[in-house]
Amino acid sequence: MRVVIVECKRIISKTVLWCFLGFVIFVSVCHVKTNVNNENISALISADYEEKTLEELSEDDMGSFVILLNLVITALILPLFGRDSNVQMEELVRSARFGQKRLDFSRILSAYLLATLFYVCSVAIYFIVVMLPLGIDMVNFLAGYVGLVFMVSVALMVTIILKNLLASASLIAIFYVMLIVINQLYVYEINHWFANFMPVRMAQFRHFYTENELYCIMGRSVPCLDWSIAVSLFLSVIFLVIVILVLCKGKDI
Repeated sequence: MRVVIVECKRIISKTVLWCFLGFVIFVSVCHVKTNVNNENISALISADYEEKTLEELSEDDMGSFVILLNLVITALILPLFGRDSNVQMEELVRSARFGQKRLDFSRILSAYLLATLFYVCSVAIYFIVVMLPLGIDMVNFLAGYVGLVFMVSVALMVTIILKNLLASASLIAIFYVMLIVINQLYVYEINHWFANFMPVRMAQFRHFYTENELYCIMGRSVPCLDWSIAVSLFLSVIFLVIVILVLCKGKDI
């Protein structure tokens, strides 16, 4: 546990914490100003929104917030497996008995702990500032968190395989942009078999309830939300297993 704490402190400085807190508060306040003004209040009671509830309207903003949040948190945990040539502490730890396994395990654990802590705290702040008057569904909270776990697993796998921080960040950025583009296309086949399990579309909560999409699994109809969470978690476990195998073998795939 001591190594986990050291690894967390290594990448999360006070400056990073204040910047991250500022980001969360800034986005929350922006969404409040967007929602709570005379024009939007008039729109809420007009015929244009007669089929939407306040909770559905609030989910739009929270979805965009979760997408940004997942991307920022993923970027923050990338340096965990980055190598600094100026610091030889990693080589010293790895040369000790059980040092390599302990360091790798601590960094993996640190990635998920930091991601969880940042996500829970950020959503809590957002809930207090924005969502408290409108309401929030905890299932949506879970879907957003599962999307974050997926991105953390992908980030760990890519960073460990490539062993280059810049290349890893570029690949993850390209992957995230691709998911955003796919989410804008609204192609049923792509969404049904791929995008629904990815973090960007999982953060767009409303489509889980309005599109009434189902999956036929072993002769049973499973709601899109439930199946998306299950598949995304399964993929995250696969990526984590790949990470552990690569670290154990100590060589590239």
